[in-house]
Amino acid sequence: MNLLKACAAFCALALALAISAIVFVQCAGLIARNIALSRELAVVRSEVSDLQHKRTEQQRTIRRLHEPAGAVPEIHERLRFVRPKETIIYVKGGQPTSAPPIP
Repeated sequence: MNLLKACAAFCALALALAISAIVFVQCAGLIARNIALSRELAVVRSEVSDLQHKRTEQQRTIRRLHEPAGAVPEIHERLRFVRPKETIIYVKGGQPTSAPPIP
């Protein structure tokens, strides 16, 4: 009878350990997945922030180019177009100038 009780206690202990091991493995997997998703979320947030900054710069450029005071320097610089009786002089080694930003 004592042997039967000891065997039953051992089986119960083995079952409890097996269940605990399964729960531990599943929790470890969930924690690893949570960490991976957290890192991926940080990367995506960084990309979103970069894209928002880029959009802000593009909107600022669009607003600037809608005004003649902002578009003329861009036309001169990028397209190398000049008006009649107008000349572009390029200075080497100087700091590039741009039109003042329009708020």
